[in-house]
Formats: sequence, structure tokens, C-alpha cells
Amino acid sequence: EVRFIQSIICPKLYPKVKEANKHRAWIYELVANERNSLDVDKFDYLMRDSRALGIGDIRMRIKRIMHNMEVHENQICFPEKVAFDIYQVFQMRYSLHKSVYTHKTARAIDCMIIDAMLKADPVLKIWERCQTMETFTYVTDSVVKEIERSKDPRLQESRNLIKNIQKRNLYAFAGEWNILEPAWKKLRSNPKKKVTAKEILATCPSTPLKESDIVVDMCKINYAKGDANPVESVKFFKIDKRQSGKEKHQRRSRRICTGEPITLIHGDVYQERLVRVFVKDRSKLDLTVAALKAWENTHQDLKGGIQWHRSASQKGGSSSVDDDDDDDEKNQVMLPPTPRGSRMVSNIVSPVRPRRVSRTAEAEFTPKLAKRQRIFPPAT
Repeated sequence: EVRFIQSIICPKLYPKVKEANKHRAWIYELVANERNSLDVDKFDYLMRDSRALGIGDIRMRIKRIMHNMEVHENQICFPEKVAFDIYQVFQMRYSLHKSVYTHKTARAIDCMIIDAMLKADPVLKIWERCQTMETFTYVTDSVVKEIERSKDPRLQESRNLIKNIQKRNLYAFAGEWNILEPAWKKLRSNPKKKVTAKEILATCPSTPLKESDIVVDMCKINYAKGDANPVESVKFFKIDKRQSGKEKHQRRSRRICTGEPITLIHGDVYQERLVRVFVKDRSKLDLTVAALKAWENTHQDLKGGIQWHRSASQKGGSSSVDDDDDDDEKNQVMLPPTPRGSRMVSNIVSPVRPRRVSRTAEAEFTPKLAKRQRIFPPAT
């Protein structure tokens, strides 16, 4: 039973157990769906994070999907009426990864924590503790606190990095490239065009920067199925309301269809690569931006597949600590002044509107309020 549960959580590690249960293969699509990545694990964190962050609320769509799914031909299938809801689930996943999980501020903090732990590894033996399960279970966020509380002079650099995170003195964001999949494959096929600190600085020989001064961070964002559309791997069935009972169920099983477009308002690209460059010393931000521009000029053949995002230094702004929040300020709308003053509301989160009370509810409520005031008169 333990092996069976483990195989449901991670089927790739237990192929023999999965093969032994092929008569109920649909059960392997509940937790870790390898066919279309539509599983309860994804539903769980999408509902949690979208609600906590206020980036839309996907709960009703997910509940509708789960309520209508059925098992046909040993696979989990869905009625065509929830096809657009499934599109929205994958779109919400992309939105969260784009604006939250891989946000440049979050990635900068990740890089700083990694550097702090690498510098502390010779003293704390973090890598050694990760080799066995008994010691690995204790490698938690407490490691950061352990570094912060330590008085060992060998951990001074790690302590400084953690203090800089707390003071929001982060690695400065120099710029990023948004690389489409065709351009990325072309880029990777040429060993002279790798996106590394060494290659970037090689395009600007006169720069005084060193490889240790900059950090190159790469990540990919997709719809959970690589560069493919995951909805094309979802099986739908049509419901004929003219049938009933057993005939209706049999008709459902025969009318399973895949690959039919549900909506024409979507593109052909489902994955993008982000290459971000950070500089550890803010005083070297301008030098780093110049090196990135030199690298971009040497890759003009990929110009159609690479979108360049400039840093605040190139825009003419200051390289202050809050440069990474410039994009968030653009997405905000100033509402008209209210009795309590003006307020700033993001265009992602709809403003809270006052609840309107119907005339019927007001008429029913007024006599009750009058009766209550007679029994419990307001204090004078």
C-alpha cells in the first residue's frame, strides 16, 4: 500500500507499480497527471495562492471542473462545457508564475539566499546534511536563522547577505531577455552563444566587471506542458440531453473527442524563457547594463525572438532599492477622492464596492430596527 501511494504521487519512480495497476490507470491522473497536468496538486496551490494574493479567484471554476469530471476509457474526461474553465486554470497558473513565483524581486532574494548558503556550507556542512533523509528533514528555514545567530567570523559574509535581504538591499536588477522557444533552441545549438556571465562579459572586453560581480538567472514559464498546449491532451465528452439513464451514459462514452479548438482567441506559443541578470554591487549597475547591451548587439540574428526589458538605469530613473517595483506602479490606477481620501488600487484586484441593499430588504429591516430601538433605546 505504501508503494502504491508513492507511485500515485510520483509515477516515474515506480513504473512497475503503475504497470501492475494499469487496469485503473485513471487513478494516476488524480495527484500527478502526466498526460495533461490537470490534477488536484495544481488545483490546491492555485486556489490557495490566487485567493491569498488577490489575483482573481479560480475556486468556482475548479469546483465546476471537479464536479463534472468522469472516468471513460480508463481516463479522466470532462464535458465540453468546462473546456473554457480548464483554459482559465492554465492561464491562472501562467499568471502566478509570471507575476509572483518568478518575479524579479523574488528571484533576486533566491539568488542571495543561495549565495549565503554556499558561503556557509564549509562551516555548517549543509550539502552533507542533505545526503541522508534523517538529516535532510532538519534542513529547513532554520538554517537561515542559524547563520543569522552565529558569531563565527567565517559566516560573516553569509550574515551580511541575510541582513541585506532584511533591509531590502537586494541585488540590483540590470535587465532581462524574454526569449521565445524557437530563438532559445537556436541559441542553445550554438556553443558560442550561451547566456552565461562569461559570455556576456566577453562581448564587452573593456569592462572592469568580473564574473563574480553578476548573476545570470534563467527560468521558463509555460502552461505546464512545455511548449505544447495542455488542453489538447484533455479528453472531453459530449452530453446528449435527449437520452436518459443507461443510454445517456453509453452515448457519453462513444462521443469522446480530443484536439477540437474550444476558442480561437489564443496563440501558438505556450512557453517562454526568461534570462535575468543581476549585479551584486549597485554602483556597477551602469557597467552591467552596458555589457548586456553589447551582448544583445552581437545577437541581432535572434532579434525577432528576443524581447529586451530595460532596467531603471536605462530608463533614466534612479537605481534605488525599490526599482523592482516600478512595473507594479504602472499597473495601478488612481481612483477619484473619497471622504477618507484617495486610494491606489491595482488593476489586477478589483476595488471593493459598497454592498447595495434592495428596497425589499430595507423595508423588512426597518421595522425590526425600530422594534429593537424601543426595547433597547440608544444611550444618550
